[in-house]
Amino acid sequence: MYKNILAIDCAGEILSVALKHGDSIFNTEIDSGNTHSELLLDATENLLQLARLDRESLELVACMNGPGSFTGLRIGFAAAKALALALNIPITAVPTLDCLAFPHAEFSGLVMPVLDAKQKRFFVSFYKNGIRLTDYLDIPAGTISEEIKKLAAETLASAPETPATGYGALLTGGGAGLVFNQLKDLAPEINLYVEPSYRRGAAVLLLKYIGDSDKIEQVDCSAAPLYLRKSDAEINSCRRTGNFS
Repeated sequence: MYKNILAIDCAGEILSVALKHGDSIFNTEIDSGNTHSELLLDATENLLQLARLDRESLELVACMNGPGSFTGLRIGFAAAKALALALNIPITAVPTLDCLAFPHAEFSGLVMPVLDAKQKRFFVSFYKNGIRLTDYLDIPAGTISEEIKKLAAETLASAPETPATGYGALLTGGGAGLVFNQLKDLAPEINLYVEPSYRRGAAVLLLKYIGDSDKIEQVDCSAAPLYLRKSDAEINSCRRTGNFS
């Protein structure tokens, strides 16, 4: 059991860093937009000072594996790798959407963590009773509503005695508010709920996810985040060259 763990979440607009020191948890969240790289190091050092913990006492570093912001994931992974290599400690990376869905396993309907992927698209996956039902998806709001209807219909077919609970969807994650505003018109027949604290960083949640895992899966420092699409720079390059392979 690891006593001193640093968790980093740069997957969205909220920079979130959390530190587990024994039984205590220290955390910070900064609505930093695209300035994670400028603030992450200072945020980490401030938490270590607050906990009165030397950096050398860290035993594990964790970060989000993706999907999420291309730049944010790259920054989070780079920082985690640098610490792991410098301190000779293990690193673990957790799928972002799995982590966001984790605290809602008891919700009776579908759980839908969602991140704004820009270009009118969203990173999303669907869960029920703590089990992921789909791949990690990069889709527009219209396709999200179709997926909800399909999964809800399957739920109703398997449990027709509880249609009301089976036909609901809980939205969480940084893109929840935006998706809700679009889906309430696209799929008015579906009971949509939004987690009140959806627009927050998830570093503390990442610590809890790790703590509740039977086995922490370590990743190699050569590993890369899960990108569901090319970066904007790569897409623009493909458009210029005509090579989309």
